[in-house]
Amino acid sequence: MPATAKLLATIAHLPQGVVVLPGLDTDLDDAAWALIGGTMEGDRIVEAPASGHPQLAMHALLRRIGIARDEVTRLAQPSPRARLVSEAMRPSAATERWAMRVDAPTRDAALGSLAVIEAANAEEEALAVAIALREAVHENKRVALVTPDRALARRVTAALGRWNIEADDSGGDALADTEAGVFARLVTQRRWRASSP
Repeated sequence: MPATAKLLATIAHLPQGVVVLPGLDTDLDDAAWALIGGTMEGDRIVEAPASGHPQLAMHALLRRIGIARDEVTRLAQPSPRARLVSEAMRPSAATERWAMRVDAPTRDAALGSLAVIEAANAEEEALAVAIALREAVHENKRVALVTPDRALARRVTAALGRWNIEADDSGGDALADTEAGVFARLVTQRRWRASSP
C-alpha cells in the first residue's frame, strides 16, 4: 500500500520517529536478501524480485523508507526457530548456503520442543489436539487453538466437552451473535421502538 508506506517513511524520518517492523528477517545474509527484492540497472530489471517471498513487502518498505536493512536496530536476537524458518524461506537461488547456516545445534534448538502427530482421519486429529489442550488445562496453563478450520474447531470443542472442559470458541462468530452483540441489538431495537411514533 503506497499510502501506508509513505506515512511510515515520513514517521521514520522524523527526529523522534520510530517505526517497528515486526517479523523483519535481519538474520538472512545480504546476498539472499538482495535476491528477494530483485536487482535493477537504471530502469531495466536485471533480476526479478521473489514475488512469492513473505519478506518482499518488508524489502519494498525499507527501500521506500530509504534505509538499508543493517541500519534497522534489532530489539531482540532471533530465536533458533526464527532462524530455521528464515532459512526454510531462503530464495531458491541461494539455497546452497543451507548446509553452512543450518547446523545440528541450530536444528535441535529450533525443533526440540516441536511435536508432530500423524492422524489417520479428522476425528483422530481432533482428539489429538483435544488431548494436548486437556493436558495444558490440567497443568493450569493458558492454552489456545488457532485454526482457520472451523470443522476442526467444532470437533475439538466436542471432544473437550466429553471431559467437562468448556472451550471458549469465538472463531467465526458474527459480532451480532455474540453475547455483547445480542445485547447491543436488543438495546437498539428497544430504543428504536420507544422513539418511533
